[in-house]
Amino acid sequence: MNAPVTILFRAHGPQTFDDNFYRLLAKHDILVMEYNTRDDRLGVYEGDFMKLSQGDITPETMLATYPQGDLALFRVFYNSRKELVLERSPVTESEFVDYSNLDSLAYDMAQRPDRINAINCKWRALMKFADMNARRDVSLAEQVTKLHEANPTKKILIYRGLGHRRKLLAELSAKGVICEVLGDESRDLESQLIERLANGESISAADVLRTLGLWQFDTE
Repeated sequence: MNAPVTILFRAHGPQTFDDNFYRLLAKHDILVMEYNTRDDRLGVYEGDFMKLSQGDITPETMLATYPQGDLALFRVFYNSRKELVLERSPVTESEFVDYSNLDSLAYDMAQRPDRINAINCKWRALMKFADMNARRDVSLAEQVTKLHEANPTKKILIYRGLGHRRKLLAELSAKGVICEVLGDESRDLESQLIERLANGESISAADVLRTLGLWQFDTE
């Protein structure tokens, strides 16, 4: 019988990697990390982590190659025989840029203030982000299911942002993958709205106003 998959849900930020994360990683064989857009270099990243895991290169060499990386993470992997698997996202870079532009435009309009157009732009941005998240969770569930089936005796740890919690768990459950769920549950308002939209639920104009910081115009 396959070992349960462990999923650590965390808010993105400075606390992403901490001592608890490293202790948890030390107990697992495979780490699945999220990656929000398509990237042809993922195979190269994974290959370098494999070299690190086999002890062929040092954590310091990895840091020199990836200066934005995490030295503590590199040290956990060094000579550990662990495997890193990066999410193969269905989201393109241009889609993410479109979302970012919409989101920025919403905040610009809110400063004027052009409330109607600000709400419209922010709503569209939230919908776009929710669609990207939902597609990513469907895709990742498929990737994890195949990885799980191919490695029945290995312990798999997935790191995922909080906004993916409900959708990813539903997709994995539908595929019969048993999960141990760890991490935080509290989400900021924007993450809550994106998660609701990703799960086919509605949000209100007042909700959108709150994300823009226009509290004084909230009539609910």
